[in-house]
Amino acid sequence: LSDPAVKIGVGFDPAPSEVRTLLLGNPVPTGGFVYARWQDEEKIFLVHNQFARSFEKTLYTVRKKRVFDLGWEGVQGVEVTLPGREWTLAKWQGQWYVSQAGEARTADAGRVESLVSDLTNIYVREFLDDVNAGNPDLGLQPRKHGIALSDASGVSFILWVGAENKEKESYYALKQGETTALLIPAAKIGDLPQSGSFFEVPEQKKEGEKAEKLVETVPLTPVPAVEVRVPEPAAPPPVSSGPVQANLGAVQALSMKKLGTEVKLVRMNDAWQFDGALAIPG
Repeated sequence: LSDPAVKIGVGFDPAPSEVRTLLLGNPVPTGGFVYARWQDEEKIFLVHNQFARSFEKTLYTVRKKRVFDLGWEGVQGVEVTLPGREWTLAKWQGQWYVSQAGEARTADAGRVESLVSDLTNIYVREFLDDVNAGNPDLGLQPRKHGIALSDASGVSFILWVGAENKEKESYYALKQGETTALLIPAAKIGDLPQSGSFFEVPEQKKEGEKAEKLVETVPLTPVPAVEVRVPEPAAPPPVSSGPVQANLGAVQALSMKKLGTEVKLVRMNDAWQFDGALAIPG
């Protein structure tokens, strides 16, 4: 323990600023444990080797690597401004809309939610602590390309995107309000749709157009001539408060709809006319 393998600073309540240092040494020959002692004490004790291994971490493993600190369900807007790709998604009254080149259209919710899920799961590949984010080789100055997510309160979470590092299959990036340059997976940028039209909902045909097309494909059978003889009533029909009643001899016009087509019969000069042709004699 004169040359410990690991030094761990530990703060205890009620004075966490007063740090004690725990020293971890070599494994016990019989296995399962390692030697340990407090730096300010001479007493040696054993700790389980799993405890010792839990500190065998790099700085990367304990850093916050998720780029957007926002769950996908809380995202209300997405704005992408990248070379050759500029479009915006916005959620209003439960419906997603896509805007590109000044035009807004209804967006497919499934495609939008899939994209949002992908964006909220972007993780940093590498933290470039020793690199100046202002280095022009990183392409982060000026900051003009990026991805922004916004929540219901209008707060935006922005990731500025710079030049591509092909060797590491990454892009240089910088989170808004931070100074440490990052590397993010190139696939997360390359997989973004080129155009906002990717999210548009295909226009649905109107029901009327469907019915019209159906009528065009179904030939109409000519109405056969039928002789109808109706005796004149002795007295006018009684007035009823129920369904409308009429004397057949007094009927002067008939109208029928079938398969979206309206057929009209009109009585003129005691003869029934169908499309201008004599159909039923009076």
